[in-house]
Amino acid sequence: MIKRNVIVCLTAVIILAAGSQASIIGVFDGGGIGTAYTDFSSLAAAHSNFMGTVQNSITFSEYDVGTVINNQYSTSKGVTFSNTGQQLASVMYEGYNATSGYILEPLDGYDGSYMPDMDKALVEYPNNGPSPFTITFANSVSTVGSFVGMGKEGTVDTLTITAFDTFNNVLAALIVKTAPWADDRNREGLWGISSSSADIAKITISNDSSDNYANALIFDTLQWSSQSSTPVPEPATIILLTVGGMIISLRSKRK
Repeated sequence: MIKRNVIVCLTAVIILAAGSQASIIGVFDGGGIGTAYTDFSSLAAAHSNFMGTVQNSITFSEYDVGTVINNQYSTSKGVTFSNTGQQLASVMYEGYNATSGYILEPLDGYDGSYMPDMDKALVEYPNNGPSPFTITFANSVSTVGSFVGMGKEGTVDTLTITAFDTFNNVLAALIVKTAPWADDRNREGLWGISSSSADIAKITISNDSSDNYANALIFDTLQWSSQSSTPVPEPATIILLTVGGMIISLRSKRK
């Protein structure tokens, strides 16, 4: 009975240790717009610092205007975009007049200071319903972020961005602020999320505004990184090995 009780107690320690593992989440939500960040360049510099060394990116530049993006990057990048079939779902550049009559108005930073002049972006309209713009990674990542924009209409200037793990658990939900900056024809911002466990598997983005055109999502320059270091045994694994040795020792002493 003593041996069984010891084993049960030690097993409980293993479960507790395994259950106590948690990701350390970091976020960049543009909260310093208007104070710490007085122009788009200062925001972009802070965002770049948050993202660190980026391993992968998608800019949509290789696709023709008018292209609807969904699984084009699933093989080459391991990234799939979904909920992209709205009234307007298209790769566009500044001034491009879609056949539907929608025009992507000028964006700050798309003059070579952040992105090249006439660089393409993905535009979704509307993006405030029950099916938000969704990014899914075939392999979970440690850091992810992008450029986002929305229309100037109304007073709501935020988007809700949520990160999920492979089990669809919410890792982080942040309200990302945007601003009109130098050109007030759109509101623009940058966001980022990092996880110490590299367990970010899906991102959803939804406009918080229901006003027409303000509920349009402008999305570009998706960047992400994955942990690439040699795996180190987690504390729970180390405890398991230690407990195993203790059980063997107890058995030997009883014999």
